[in-house]
Order: sequence, then structure tokens, then C-alpha cells
Amino acid sequence: MISIERIIQSLSNRIRWLFTKEGIPLLITILAGIIFGAVFNGALGIIIATIFGLAILKLLNRLPIKISPWQSLVTFFMPIIARICFFMVFLLPVANFLALPTGQTPDTIPNYLSVILLKPQNLFSMPDIVFPGLVFLVIISIVLMFWGGMNLSKKRNLILALSGLLLFTLSPTITSILGGDFRFRFSIDVFDVGYLFAWLGLLLAALNMALPRFLNYQPAVSNNRGTYLSVIPAVLAIGFINQLNAIDLSVYIHSFQAFGFFEHTHHFVGAVLTGGAAAAGAGIIVNDADSSAVSGEIESPPPLPELSLEPDDESGTTDYVDPPGTTIQNNPDGTITKTLPDGTVGTLYSDGTQYVETPDGTKGVLYPDGTTKTWDPEEGSETLYPNGSVEVITIDGVKSTATVNDDGTIDIVSGYGGSLHIPKEGFPEGSLTDSEGNVITYHSDRSVSYQTPYGTVSIDKDGIITGSINDGEGNSFDFNPDGTMEAVTAEGDKLTIDAEGLKARFADGTFLNTDSAGNIISCHLKDDEGSLFVDTDKNGTMHVRDDQGNSALINKDGSGEMKDADGSVATLDSEGNAIITNAEGTTWTAKNDGSGSIEDKLGNRLDLTQDGTVTLKNANGETEVYTPDQINQMRLQGGS
Repeated sequence: MISIERIIQSLSNRIRWLFTKEGIPLLITILAGIIFGAVFNGALGIIIATIFGLAILKLLNRLPIKISPWQSLVTFFMPIIARICFFMVFLLPVANFLALPTGQTPDTIPNYLSVILLKPQNLFSMPDIVFPGLVFLVIISIVLMFWGGMNLSKKRNLILALSGLLLFTLSPTITSILGGDFRFRFSIDVFDVGYLFAWLGLLLAALNMALPRFLNYQPAVSNNRGTYLSVIPAVLAIGFINQLNAIDLSVYIHSFQAFGFFEHTHHFVGAVLTGGAAAAGAGIIVNDADSSAVSGEIESPPPLPELSLEPDDESGTTDYVDPPGTTIQNNPDGTITKTLPDGTVGTLYSDGTQYVETPDGTKGVLYPDGTTKTWDPEEGSETLYPNGSVEVITIDGVKSTATVNDDGTIDIVSGYGGSLHIPKEGFPEGSLTDSEGNVITYHSDRSVSYQTPYGTVSIDKDGIITGSINDGEGNSFDFNPDGTMEAVTAEGDKLTIDAEGLKARFADGTFLNTDSAGNIISCHLKDDEGSLFVDTDKNGTMHVRDDQGNSALINKDGSGEMKDADGSVATLDSEGNAIITNAEGTTWTAKNDGSGSIEDKLGNRLDLTQDGTVTLKNANGETEVYTPDQINQMRLQGGS
């Protein structure tokens, strides 16, 4: 059975890990993605956040990238490029328009979802225009694409992402058929660049799976820290809620409904969702690139429990075909007994009652009126009545009930103490105690309190959390009425979140400070490899350095510069043009139009134009020019 306490504990471990030295690169990447994705645009956000995160990993010596052999560069960058391309479906215009029943026609998925959030009646209406289709079909396709895109290096996730993209493509046709118009509805002219990038990303991801075999090279094992990645949606949700609290959403929604400020709110919510998608995409990339998990330097938090749709034991079956060896016996009293090869015995009585017993002692009865009752030798019994009422008796004899009344109300009685009344409309009232002694109480003023052996936390009707939790081992959380939060760990780490931002102080003397928007003001981190310092000046420029002589400078417009201790320098301007010069004096230039050059200190130079033409010029001035056709011919002759 899924334990709520386990889920909460697992999630809190993940969030706490983000504020450790090991989690800082992922935290910075997520914050950078949210900021740049929401303020500028999602495509720029995911690219800058990825570069930023990889730069931090490089400074911490946790980026396992090798220049040679060349196959290692290909296998390192291919999955990164594939994921960036695929996530563009959430960040760039995916179609010329995405029609909604209420008349809006956004062109990006975040803006599409923002309209649905603000006008939920779209969920239950048939659109006048079949593209992109019924809203619930489109939402399912978006969920599948996002879920699959979390890890395209796995075949299962690749299939999920492909299924989502295909469902998005076929939704207009399905909607048309459901409306009685049996036509195939597809036109490539309707789709935009984000849709095309998604297909390119899937193609690159599939190619990446086959690369090791074709390149005769086995890449380093990806850490695939699914446990850490699961924190990203939680962090984004917390950030989203904080944004909504900051603007008093209830008042804001009433205002735009009354005065027509819908477009402003719709684009604000769309920007937040775009920033979240950019942060998730960049966070996934940087998370998998972090070599520390491969070397075992980080202890993973416990994984979230997973739900299984498979039978609990190997004897489970999902069809009505009896397995070989099954015997059926007609008894003198009119009952019929069926015995399966694994020892499971079922009896059908003349009044329609069905009784089943399995070899492990589990028993079940289905009565003619639809009531079902099961006995488990370790858990106890559970009875489900046709009207939805439930009775549970533990192996210790403690009985709890949930009764569905004729008027639609529900009454819950806990065998450990307390009762709760849930009206058909309105707020529940009462309290319930669980087997661990925790008590949850719903008050008449619409507040809720949760009392545990470690402390009590309350949430008032406005959503303000107050209270303290202390596990008795030095770990504590304090939620103050002014909205601030403080956390202290047994190791001496302290975290404070208030209106000014976040302040983290670690037991080893390192620290992290951010403003209320998540921008890093200053930080000092260190590990066995050395120290890392980050400071943001009054212009918003971020300065990053370590004690080995490496440094990086990141400006608000996305431009920046990175210097290695050996004298290598890399610069990136706000337009996406990059220049890298290594310690030997060789310079690489890459422009945003696809052209570039390489030149060593002796004067030998290679130039690449947009059309793929390559010009070689040696130090003596001798020049050779190769057209794209000539280069392809040489590749064919070389067997590459």
C-alpha cells in the first residue's frame, strides 16, 4: 500500500538534496532555466541554463567530457542535442494556432495550457476548429511527451515521447471522427518549428542508441538519476505557487474577469510554464552529465514508491482462459469448485455467491448484491459495498469505516480515534487519527492542522503554513506566520527562505544566497577538489571562480566568458556567436548562422561557410576549397 508519509519524506529528501553542495549545479540550472525561460523565451532559457549548468560542473571537475577519441565527443553531445531539440516542442511555436473552444488561438503549448488553467470550461467543450483537437486528447499527448522527454536515452521513454507526438499529430483526425466527419486531418503547413524540432530530437535520440555499435565505442555509463530528476516538477510547482501567492491570485483572477485583463494574466501564466519547461529540460541534461553520481560520491535519496498495474503474484491472470491443469468439480450440494494448478480454489454457490482462497491464505467473497469482502492473513479484512461504502478491519481487530450516505455526504470513522464528516458541498469537519498517532483536523474556519509526534503544522484558509516539525535528531522545520521558513539539519546546515530570497549556511562554512526571484547573489562551495565562489554584481553579471584558477562570467543578456587555469578562453555573445582559444593558441569560431573557422598559432586555417563549403589555407598561403558535393564524395570514397 502506498504510504503518504513515505512520499512526503522522499520528496523532502529530494528538495533538501538540492541545497547540498552536490545538488547546487542542478539547483542553479533549474533557477537559470526558470528565469531566462520566463523572462526572455523558453528556447534561450534551456540553452543558457544547460551551458550554465555544464560550466558549473566543469569548474567542479564533475563533467566527464573527453576531447579524444572523437567518438567520446559525439556520444557526449548527441543526447544533449537530442533532448534540447525535443524540448523545443514545449518552448517554441508548435503550430500556427492551437484553437480552443473559448476562441483563443495560442501558438505554444505553455500558452495553450495557461488558457486552460484560466478557463477550465475548455476541458469539457467540443472545439469549433478540429486542430489541435479535443483538449483532453491534447493534454494526454503533452503529458506523454513530457514524461518520455525526461529520459530519451531509455527505449521506454523514447516510445512514450513518440506516442505523445503521434497522438498530438492525430488528435485532429480523432476529434473529426468523434464529430461524425470521417476524414484524415493532417497538413504539415499548420505545424511550426517546435513540432519539427521534436521529430528531429526523437530521430537523434534513436540514432544515439545505435551510435556505440556503429562507432565501435562504448560511452561512459549515464548516471540516470531518476530519483533526483523527480524533484524538478516539485521545485517548479513550489516556484509557481510562490509566484501566485506573491500576486494574490484570487484577487487577480476576479480582476481580469471583471475588467478584461485576461490576455495579461494568460501570458504571465504561459511565461511561468515556459520557464518551468526550460528549467526541467536543462535540469535533466545537467543532471545526467554530472559525473559524481557515476563515481558514487552522492548518496541518492530513497526512490518514490511506484504503482504497479501487474498482479501481485505470479498466478495473476487477466483473461478468462483456465491454465492447463485446472479441474472443475460439480458437488452434490449444488456448488461448483474450480481448482487451479497453483492451489487457488474457487467455489460458486447456487445463490450466485463466489468464494476464492489462494495458497497464501488470502480469501475473497463476491456476494450477489455486489458486496465484496477480502481477508489478508497479514493485513486483515476489507469490505466494499455497492454504494461505495468501505469497512476495514486490521489484523489487530481495529475497525475503520467510510460510509456513503443517501444524501451524498460521507462519514469517516477511524478505529484509532476521531471521525470526519464530508458534506456534499462545503468544507469537511472533524479529525482522524492514523495508526502512527498522527492527527489531521479540519476546522470550521476552513483551516487544517496536522499533528504528529514531532510537532504540529497548520494551514489556514488563505494557504498560510505555520508550525514546527522536529524529529528529535537535530533536524527541524519552522513555518512562520509571515511566510518565512527555516530548516536546520543535524549536521549544522541552516536554510532560510523569506521575502528577500534564500539563505543557506552549511556546516563546513560554505553558503548560498539568492534574491526573491531566484537569482544568485553570492555563494561559496567546496569539496575535496577545491572551492567554488559565485558573486552577482549590481548590473546582474554573475562571476564564478574556483581556487584552481578557473573562472566564468555570465551576463544578463546570456553572453559570457569562461577561462581555464591553463589559459584557455571561451566567449559567447548574446547573439549566440562563440569563440574558443586554447592554451596552444588554436582558435575556434562558431557563428549563429552555422559558419565558423579554426586557426592555429602558425597561421593554418580552416573556414566553413553556411552552405557547407570548406576552405583550407596553410601558413604559406596555399589554399584549397572543397564544395559540399566534393566533401560528400570523399566521405563515400573513405567509407564513412
